[in-house]
Amino acid sequence: YVLSFLFVFDRDDETFQFAYCYPYTYSDLQKFLLYIRAKEFPFVKQELLCRTILHRRLDLLTITNPESETPANQKKMVFFTARVHPGETPASFICHGLISFLISSHPLAQVLRDHVIFKVIPMLNPDGVFLGNYRCSSVGNDLNRHWLNPAEWAHPEICAVRNILLELKDDPNVNMDVFIDIHSHSTGTSSFMYVNSIDGSSDAQQLLFPKLLSAKTNLF
Repeated sequence: YVLSFLFVFDRDDETFQFAYCYPYTYSDLQKFLLYIRAKEFPFVKQELLCRTILHRRLDLLTITNPESETPANQKKMVFFTARVHPGETPASFICHGLISFLISSHPLAQVLRDHVIFKVIPMLNPDGVFLGNYRCSSVGNDLNRHWLNPAEWAHPEICAVRNILLELKDDPNVNMDVFIDIHSHSTGTSSFMYVNSIDGSSDAQQLLFPKLLSAKTNLF
């Protein structure tokens, strides 16, 4: 499919910008994280996982109630990442809304914080977002194609996330339940999921969460 349009530059003193979708910038994220830090929520921890090639932050949020009656080693863990593809800005809006809900005073959010540990990396490709790339990083790599063998010099973000995921996987005190990587699609509509085929795991197990979502909302 092709979208074409005619635009007349009728003002020499103005700068025009064209966006594939509503922008969500690296600066937007940092302002949101600054707002969260200023609130000093006792149930939110922000960490710097690494610096990107261009020295931008790769931030990790941990959201859980440290004073809940459920011990940390009995809580399930849900890990989210988003915006590995810079052009998929709806992923950032979804992640922004997810974080906003999880840190809110909504009764369901409070229950979730009591029983679940949420790990959220809201922007996995900060350099690509800043540069206005569609799929690639600052060195022209699609980071989502380098999970198996990332190189520290070219994919520091993937190396950092992969290392922490492997650490959590091998930690007997961590119950990693779900990993979700948030994207947006150029042609797909509504909400949908792709699931992985994992050795030792049945199709029914992998499809359970999407099935529950489809039962809860007609948007999925």
